[in-house]
Amino acid sequence: MGQVVIVDIEGAAKAFINGVLGLTGPGMPLAAGAHIGRLRSPSRGAIASVELLSPRTPDDVADTARVSFAVSAVGSGGAGRQAARIGCEALARAVLALQGDPVTVQTQGGPVRLLAASDPQGPTWTGDQGGEATYRLDVTLTAQAG
Repeated sequence: MGQVVIVDIEGAAKAFINGVLGLTGPGMPLAAGAHIGRLRSPSRGAIASVELLSPRTPDDVADTARVSFAVSAVGSGGAGRQAARIGCEALARAVLALQGDPVTVQTQGGPVRLLAASDPQGPTWTGDQGGEATYRLDVTLTAQAG
């Protein structure tokens, strides 16, 4: 058996989302981009947090892990919920486009090649989390060292 492949899937997911043209930045669906760990929403627009979940299945070919994206936004009169929904839907379209179209991104641990996204759950409304409207997308990512 060869060496087991373990890559920075969280970092790769973050780098991928932040590199999709038209997805992140002021005026875009994820105005504040994607981050590892939970940050407060900006005063305008949405922010995504990336979290590694179980199960994780590394082998000698690829590293496969469940990743959760929480997209949050603040706003009154339903504006926060709408911004979070729009951001999560745009994020879902970008991530699920990885099917059959691998992408190599740079992480702190080195280059990672995202091969596929599968088994999506969401975008799902998860409620008001401390004054922030939140939608969630969970997906299985398969990656290799780039």
